[in-house]
Amino acid sequence: MQVVLKRREMAVIVVWSTVALSLLAPSDLQAWQVSAPAILREPSGDRPAIRKLETPAEVAAASAEETVAEETAAEETARSKATVRASSFQELTPGETTADQLIEAFGEPLSRETRGKEEFYTYQVGPFPKIEVVVADESVTSVIIFLEKTAAPADIEKELKLDAFRPAVIRSESGTALGQIYPERGVVFSFDPEATNRMVAQLVLERISAEPFLMRVRQDSLNHYEDNLADLAQAEKLGPDTPELHWLKAQILDAQGNYAAALTAIDKAVTLAPEDARLLTTRAKIHFELDDHEAAIRDAEAVIEDGEAPPEYRARAYCQLADFMANGPDHEYNDALEVHQEALQMGVQLATTDRTEVRRYAKRVLVDAYFGVANDIARGHWQDKQNTMLKWLKGASEIAYGMLEYDEGESLLRLQIIHRTLQAYAGLKINADPQKAVKQLLEELDHVVRKSSDESFKNEVRWIVVETLYEAIEISRAREDHDQVLRFAEHADVLIDKIDRQRERTVNADYLMGKIYFFAGLAESIGNQNHSKAVRYYEKSLPYFSNDLPQRHGSDAGLHGERFVSMGVSYWQADAEDEAVNLTKRGLKMMLAAHRGGKLKESALAVPYGNLATMYEALDDPEQASRMAARAEQLETR
Repeated sequence: MQVVLKRREMAVIVVWSTVALSLLAPSDLQAWQVSAPAILREPSGDRPAIRKLETPAEVAAASAEETVAEETAAEETARSKATVRASSFQELTPGETTADQLIEAFGEPLSRETRGKEEFYTYQVGPFPKIEVVVADESVTSVIIFLEKTAAPADIEKELKLDAFRPAVIRSESGTALGQIYPERGVVFSFDPEATNRMVAQLVLERISAEPFLMRVRQDSLNHYEDNLADLAQAEKLGPDTPELHWLKAQILDAQGNYAAALTAIDKAVTLAPEDARLLTTRAKIHFELDDHEAAIRDAEAVIEDGEAPPEYRARAYCQLADFMANGPDHEYNDALEVHQEALQMGVQLATTDRTEVRRYAKRVLVDAYFGVANDIARGHWQDKQNTMLKWLKGASEIAYGMLEYDEGESLLRLQIIHRTLQAYAGLKINADPQKAVKQLLEELDHVVRKSSDESFKNEVRWIVVETLYEAIEISRAREDHDQVLRFAEHADVLIDKIDRQRERTVNADYLMGKIYFFAGLAESIGNQNHSKAVRYYEKSLPYFSNDLPQRHGSDAGLHGERFVSMGVSYWQADAEDEAVNLTKRGLKMMLAAHRGGKLKESALAVPYGNLATMYEALDDPEQASRMAARAEQLETR
């Protein structure tokens, strides 16, 4: 509504609405060492090596040396994590040892077999029943060591001093764990397929290559962003220059809020593979975050129109296109709903596949599409909106919580459930209290931040919480609960202070943060009649507000001008007269432009003209006061 004060007093422009919310509840190691020798010891050089067979007496004699090694373990761990080097087995180093050197060191093999372009040399060494050395192009490419007895991965990891590294799990297409690899050392643990628990049956030494580093980045579920970027840098050194490398890099940079660098990375990936649907859907997302609405739609449509693209990525592209339509400049909620349903139809068909990665990806698309439909219904023109929206929110939450419980749902999913639920309620404009949802939101924030060691991931989480608090503020404003608006804005202020210099500024992020501070100032002004406190919030909002609105918020042009007029009132009441006049004139200019563009009724201009008349009269400028008053009266009578 628009609040107009007595004649000769200034009017404060406020738009209130009503919204509701209901929170949806959502073999012994010693024995192994006797039967097979201790596996790793640093040789005279700096290369890790599989140790030669030793007698019990030799093992005992080495105990003093091992004690010294334990005392310097922390120092060695720090040093080893900073280096990448292949492991060796009795001077055999994959990628370095030649076939002639193999024969010279080990003699003729027990057997020799050609498989494709590779030759397998079989030996028996010490207690190891079988050693296979793989040779290609006259060079040793890998060494396969068959253990006499299976052992637990943790035991071998400790013995090989690999516990300083984070392994990548090697899985079949159905998701079964076949083994794990340590990229920095080229060591693979091959699991016994007959064992109930993961037990190592073979050790494989390989050349250091890019793929294991990429594999570890793909599998990261704990969002080690800085470690992942280091892995990608290592993979880039090792080569080759692949589209996937730049794609993975773009996704991490995007999550960190480094959008320009993310766009550069994904552009490199697309240059290498122009029709790859994975790359185009990622670039569409980044374009939208950078407020390039047309480019975002163009990439999404390219995937949709590619009949040979994997169906899970076409489903994602449909979901993206619908989101762009709903959240774009024209807010096409009705048309967006139809496109979201296309995403749902494709996602449902893929959500039960045995292909683990496809299934999980499809379920994530379904969650987003369900929430998208809920938002379309909440903000569009439909009958029985509340009940229908609740059904879609319930469906989204059930799929999401199912993923968390049974299908390794991502760590941010709980936060996103709360965010998208509040977003839908903010659009519905019915009356309910978001307090329980915000409490759950802040508890989840605390849990995730305490669990993570990656600061850039923590900032991503904080930003999601800021976005969600904004939706809660919108709901509280609609309920005219000024105290709640201020509480939520204070939470957001603490988080913004932590992340503002860590994430790249975008017009959309600036606009959201500016509105949070503006709404807090408005709550102080309207709710508490405390204009001095209001001004303190407005001073925080102004650096985030600009005359040029984001594309997707172009329809706010008139409303945005009214915000400046409202700020002018509080500055005037706080005796900041010059700033009050400047803000009011700035707001009037925006409102005039919005009226010329057909986005604001002419009668709304009476408020800033009337306020300026009052200001100029108090500033002893009767000519300006008379001119503004006449214009305001003229508009009021129309």
